[in-house]
Amino acid sequence: MNKFILALVIAVTTSSCDMITKDKDKDSSFHEYKEQFIEKLWELEPSWALSVGYHKYDTLLQIPNAELREWKRSQYAMQGMAINYFKPEELNDVNRTDFGLIKDFVESQKFYHEQFKSYEWNPSNYNVGGSFAKI
Repeated sequence: MNKFILALVIAVTTSSCDMITKDKDKDSSFHEYKEQFIEKLWELEPSWALSVGYHKYDTLLQIPNAELREWKRSQYAMQGMAINYFKPEELNDVNRTDFGLIKDFVESQKFYHEQFKSYEWNPSNYNVGGSFAKI
């Protein structure tokens, strides 16, 4: 009987350790994705990066034109596909919150590029003086 209980305890402990490892793998994968997402975000939005003190992409002076809009649209679409690889219910609370924030941000960028289209009616979108002046 004692051998059976010992075997049962070992089996339960081993399976729960496997589950914890799998959960950590998902969370660590998502953590890596978050880091890559933020770095890509700064590349896509160098003026924003500049305004928060991140100067790696200062040399990227973006001219607001159709080519830039299409590039950003495609990059955000790829981020949208990448975030859907993760399932929020499989992430810890911190990563689940970050998942929601990133997903909402990517979806908002899709909305702004495809439906809101402020570049068609808001001339201030073409004022590049602010970010150029900061450099």
